[in-house]
Amino acid sequence: MTNQLLAFPLERLAPPIFALGALGFLFIPNRWRYLALALSGLGILFFALDFLENGLSPLANLEITQNFLHNLGNNHLQGVLAGTLLSALLHSSSATTGLAMILSQEGWVSLPTVMAIIFGANIGTCFTAIVASLTSSRAAQRVALFHIILNVFGVMLFYPFLNPLSNLLQLFSSSPARQAANAHTFFNLFSSLLAFPLLPLVTRLLKKI
Repeated sequence: MTNQLLAFPLERLAPPIFALGALGFLFIPNRWRYLALALSGLGILFFALDFLENGLSPLANLEITQNFLHNLGNNHLQGVLAGTLLSALLHSSSATTGLAMILSQEGWVSLPTVMAIIFGANIGTCFTAIVASLTSSRAAQRVALFHIILNVFGVMLFYPFLNPLSNLLQLFSSSPARQAANAHTFFNLFSSLLAFPLLPLVTRLLKKI
């Protein structure tokens, strides 16, 4: 849902959203103040992506950047790897997807390349769960391992169909940012639905570890 929100052109609303959330957190006395805190965080996220887009624009003209993006377009497996590494560094698949949305919106990469980056982002975000589970119980470590299995399963399932899926997503929206957001939603929704019948089998396997 975060990426669906980011696909809306709400950059101009970022300052008032942040201000409203900050004031609500300071002056609302009950638990609703934490909803205001989340609202201010959303405002910061919109502002940060707009700031990131403005900062990336000059870099797009550099030859090294153009070569890198060209290589991603020619080799989607590199796009998956780039998304994985970036998401692991940022500890957020949403932030990586937001960056991919910017690249798509500016026309620097094609939709299949954006989808490859998004697929990798969902693997890279597992790094946070892995780190958190290192000092946790065995059950928590199994949950983290399942997180990895689920996302790798999804990537292996959908990666061979990058081009047909990109053609399908383009039917639902002409906006590159919305197409990228829909790709993120599609991947997480359908990989989870397809993995759901396999839960008993995966559970038995994880209990043996």
